[in-house]
Amino acid sequence: MADAGHDIDPGRQRLVVALVRGVHGLDGTVRVEVLTDHPERRFVPGAVLHREADGAPLTIAFAEAVVDGPGWRMRFREVRSRDVADTLRGVYLEAGVPADDGLGRGEFYWHEVIGTTVRGIDGAELGTVQDIYRIGETEVFEV
Repeated sequence: MADAGHDIDPGRQRLVVALVRGVHGLDGTVRVEVLTDHPERRFVPGAVLHREADGAPLTIAFAEAVVDGPGWRMRFREVRSRDVADTLRGVYLEAGVPADDGLGRGEFYWHEVIGTTVRGIDGAELGTVQDIYRIGETEVFEV
């Protein structure tokens, strides 16, 4: 399977892990909103991210948590200037996740839950999960 001339591993699900919020400095560094539970594992030098629905790699050259606020700063090998980094503003970034990513028993990715039938304690069908979103530390399931 190929996209935009770049191979995408069909054995890996891609999940959104960050949203580019802005540019930091002149060297192509961006500031991202973290959308993953484990940024310290996902945002390491050499890890490859992708623009949402794009096969072109963005290889992390540098990443660190922002000390003076939320989010992380990162720079990609393929992005060498502020002008190029600015094209990433507002873009969701995805990471490949292998099928055996090591989720614990009873843990699921949101995309695996959407569409699932929800039943009351009496067994009556209440509907299906339509969406999931986070407010603060709470996950809200829209049925």
